[in-house]
Amino acid sequence: MTLSPEQQQQPLHVIGTSADTDLSVTAQQALQHAQVIIGSEHQFECEKGLLPNNVLMVDYPHPLPKLKALIDEHLQSIVPKKFFVLVSGYPLLFGIGGWLGRNYPAEQLVFHPNKSSIQSACARIGKSWQQAEVVSLHVRPLVSIRSKL
Repeated sequence: MTLSPEQQQQPLHVIGTSADTDLSVTAQQALQHAQVIIGSEHQFECEKGLLPNNVLMVDYPHPLPKLKALIDEHLQSIVPKKFFVLVSGYPLLFGIGGWLGRNYPAEQLVFHPNKSSIQSACARIGKSWQQAEVVSLHVRPLVSIRSKL
């Protein structure tokens, strides 16, 4: 499915959520205009007080190509919907932000980051980020960690 230039101008907001950190004012204001939000039950729960009453909440489809089809369906409708994707923390640190960047034009994506789990973990143990070696298994096979151990 190819999006027209007009459909590519419809922003796709990606909002990082966190159970222990509030959204930025910019993210809160943007979220008030959401018509369709994809996320997990936990992410919806984290932001329930900020979600508009008439918003369509959709659970993450699996595998990811189904997510692209779902987003494109709404962006290609006669009246494109204001579309949001909820993610955990910082969407560009081993998150879905990279995948979205490979599937949508950069100028269409609007990222609203939040505190990442890596940031939280480093703060809890009192270790600076530059001292940490980060290994992610997020959508990677378990065998990929062996070379890091």
